[in-house]
Amino acid sequence: MFAAMTIKQIREVATATPFQPFVVETAGGRQFEVPHPDYFLFGPANSQTVVIFDPEGTANLTNAEHIVSLAIQAPA
Repeated sequence: MFAAMTIKQIREVATATPFQPFVVETAGGRQFEVPHPDYFLFGPANSQTVVIFDPEGTANLTNAEHIVSLAIQAPA
């Protein structure tokens, strides 16, 4: 069983300055690359919903409780 990340932990990575690209991994094993802050959105206050866009612009909604890791990518 995976331990979920908290919305606070996720927000810290996603809103870091300067932004660093990262990969989101869900409990189901799906991975989403987040190359730019515009690819990752938070729901309204107190919401656990996040939206991750893929390169084609498709929105992937997930509950933050299903995110098990965020891996910061090394600079190119």
